[in-house]
Amino acid sequence: MITQLDVSNAFLNGDLDDTIFMEQPPGFMDPNKPNHVCRLKRSLYGLRQAPRQRHKKLVQILVDLGFQPSAADCSLLHYQQNGMKIYCMIYVDDIFLTSTSSSFITSLIASLQQHFNEKLTIADGKAVENPTQFRSIIGSLQYLSFTRPDITFAVNRVAQFLQNPIETHWVAVKRILCYLQATRHHGLHLTKSAHYQLHVYSDADWASCVDDRKSTSGCAIFLGNNLISWHSRKQRTVAHSSTEAEYHALGAAKTEITWITTLLKEINLSPIQAPVLWCDNLGVTYLSSNPIFHSRTKHIKVDFHFVRDKVAKKEIIVRFISSKDQLADILTKPLPRQRHSFLSRRLTIRDLASST
Repeated sequence: MITQLDVSNAFLNGDLDDTIFMEQPPGFMDPNKPNHVCRLKRSLYGLRQAPRQRHKKLVQILVDLGFQPSAADCSLLHYQQNGMKIYCMIYVDDIFLTSTSSSFITSLIASLQQHFNEKLTIADGKAVENPTQFRSIIGSLQYLSFTRPDITFAVNRVAQFLQNPIETHWVAVKRILCYLQATRHHGLHLTKSAHYQLHVYSDADWASCVDDRKSTSGCAIFLGNNLISWHSRKQRTVAHSSTEAEYHALGAAKTEITWITTLLKEINLSPIQAPVLWCDNLGVTYLSSNPIFHSRTKHIKVDFHFVRDKVAKKEIIVRFISSKDQLADILTKPLPRQRHSFLSRRLTIRDLASST
């Protein structure tokens, strides 16, 4: 039996041996001590020590559980007891387990879950008691997501497990329902606008699906100050790089813009200027206006030609935007509460009960 796990926020789990200080992060500043700094107790993404400390922490946990590190490969550990064998291979934030005993793997996963949170996968688990109810709720959530972009990614994610839902997926659905209960009066706040300029935010989370490593595309389209269209979709092919994933997302966004532009022309609301596509990948912004193919980008020639042709004809303008200002980020990946709330407000999600 072979099982694969993916540890969420892997580099945040390592304990630091060095003394490192950082500025107080936004939202967590002490108003009484604004000039003080924080001492890190755990590693963060971007630290040189983060990969090493994360690996060290995971190996120590496995050793405490009875595993023995391999003398030939520091990423391989093995466990043998009473005729049972289990091998564990660590690769960045992925853990691969193989054993002759499925019950032993299940027990090991339960032990690891006390230390880490794994992402949703299609791995074996206890099936939900009422899959029909599960599918019915997903259908209702998909309908609701037509007016609630803040739940679009989460609903799209759990909808990928309609065929064989397990208890883990049911727990995720309950979390969405709890969020909706807390924000039941929230919705899109539309306002009058003096202009009809189209602004589009396009983003992608590269290789985000732990089962097939396909990426997720996200797109948010504004007409003036109002959000009028959005989507969160799993890409059909596996991208070889983050630039390729972003380019596929850009191509999907341009397809949506073409339809919206045609519709606006029919009702005499044609934008005066070309739509602006905001992307947080410098490689994509460069490729969209570069007429020369490179060996690493030849395999994405369909979307490449499509987007580049529209840029050359000045039908769209592709511009760079920093990741912190990328509004489509909420449509491609799970986010911390503060970041999710911030982007929801930027997408004009408001408490409609208090705004009336």
